[in-house]
Amino acid sequence: IRGLSGNRVVVLYQGARTSNQAWGEEHGVFIPEEGIENVEIVKGPASLLYGSDAMGGVLNFIPLKPLMHDGRKNKFSTSYFSSSDGIQSSFLSQKKRRNWFHTYGLGYQNHADYQLPNKQYALNSRFVQHYAFGNWGISNDWGILKGVYSSSYTNTGLVDGISDESERHMENPWQQSGDHIVTTEGVFWLNNWTIKPFISYQLNHRKEFEEEHEEEHEEDEEAALDMSLRTLRYDLKSLKSSNNFEMIFGTQGMYQTNNNDEHAHELLIPNAETKDISIYSLFNKKLEDFQIQTGGRIDYRNVIFNENDLDFLDFSYSLGGTYNFSNKYILRANIAKGFRAPNLYELSADGEHHGAHRYEIGDVNLKSENNLESDFSLHVHGQHYAFDIAVFHNQIKDYIYITPTTDTTEEGIGVYKHKQNDARLYGGEAGLDFHPHLLHDLHIKSTFSLVFADNMELDKPLAMTPAHKWNNELEYEFENVLFADKLKLSLHYNYHFKQDRIDPEEEVSEAYSLINASIGWYKGRHQLSLHGQNLLNTEYIPHLSLLKEIEDGVFEQGRSISLKYSIKF
Repeated sequence: IRGLSGNRVVVLYQGARTSNQAWGEEHGVFIPEEGIENVEIVKGPASLLYGSDAMGGVLNFIPLKPLMHDGRKNKFSTSYFSSSDGIQSSFLSQKKRRNWFHTYGLGYQNHADYQLPNKQYALNSRFVQHYAFGNWGISNDWGILKGVYSSSYTNTGLVDGISDESERHMENPWQQSGDHIVTTEGVFWLNNWTIKPFISYQLNHRKEFEEEHEEEHEEDEEAALDMSLRTLRYDLKSLKSSNNFEMIFGTQGMYQTNNNDEHAHELLIPNAETKDISIYSLFNKKLEDFQIQTGGRIDYRNVIFNENDLDFLDFSYSLGGTYNFSNKYILRANIAKGFRAPNLYELSADGEHHGAHRYEIGDVNLKSENNLESDFSLHVHGQHYAFDIAVFHNQIKDYIYITPTTDTTEEGIGVYKHKQNDARLYGGEAGLDFHPHLLHDLHIKSTFSLVFADNMELDKPLAMTPAHKWNNELEYEFENVLFADKLKLSLHYNYHFKQDRIDPEEEVSEAYSLINASIGWYKGRHQLSLHGQNLLNTEYIPHLSLLKEIEDGVFEQGRSISLKYSIKF
């Protein structure tokens, strides 16, 4: 998000902030896609409501809304993917009875190594995932009470080169990540106040294996790396609205422990204990066509590991306004200060990170990052179009980054260390959404984004800065054709610019284009869709991908065709 990722972007799932030992840009979020209504992206510092780690923004995976009327709805889906010879199946069920409601789902997917554009395969890119989740709730005159349980296990190969054959069973090195999330939240109305308590608990169990194992491995086999991260969080929020004024007061906290299994052969980060506590407030006032929002927050973090007992205390604030004039133009401006305390990995890492193909070392003397971001945006809309443009400038003091050294391990693996320098990121986005008057079922969307990043102290570009992007989307819907109630066609063209504004230790990433297309056929309870990705079979590696670190590089997947069938009942 605007050049920031990994530890600087908070991920919310089922209302809970996730913590899954994912420290770098190469880690996925491992969130099941079933049961998700949409994804909300919050750009820029969101520290006021989400804590210090939301310096870059927030990805909020919003669950499906409960049914509006009494009854039950079910959905079964199954898919096939040609590039990885992959299969995926899922089941979802929702029910509402009077003031009770619940949703539950489960799914499974299994993929072999994906095929490269040259018909070879990315060695060890295989993965398997199975998951289950359920949420329940009750709505009454006194408020709403909801709960969630989610469990997922993912076995993932760590890409290690190129092969002439595709395999499905796990080979060294590979990792297993298991996540269990339990949440309880409420909404209660007390006089003119709305009280929202929230509590969540997550267990993330991550293992890495270096010896060859079959997918059906024995329970007593020992992992090279075996870490359990347990996180307990709470959030108590109170809101009051009157006329055109709203105020929010809240407190948040966290207690987190990391434990390494005593039988594990390696140690990347030590056993540790982390505690957070914060208080915050937010005020929103509307004055006819003008709306102003301001707020502040104080955070305290304590990290204990080995013989270190570290404290971090800092504050955040935000001031912004929105002006709506002539019912067609909306102008927004905002300035926000955020901060991010260094995490356990950045402070204490001392071991081989197989997923990144490097040996990484932390620094116990790291200080908190502090940033000041200003952004301005303009929104213009008419009957058949909408246009948005935004610019931002983000100044970060003591920016933490990892950089290669001249050292290597005995096995020849490069040694990387965490460092700090002042940094600056700036850029913008523009987007056009157009529905022609004569073809209102035609939807045309085009967006462009760019970001520049500088290491101010070393006077050079900041490493791991994404390339500029131009994305285009064309969609058209037909009704009552080809025996279908609705037929939906879409075509996507994405252009990624050449990234040659790089750190001296990086390599230039060439420009590339991707074309994707899909056809969706809807008939009553049935849905059939055909998707094509990378239709031109382009060879490319995104600039942020660590597949570049592998000898000779490993391209992303080539042309892939997927078929999906769903039935509702």
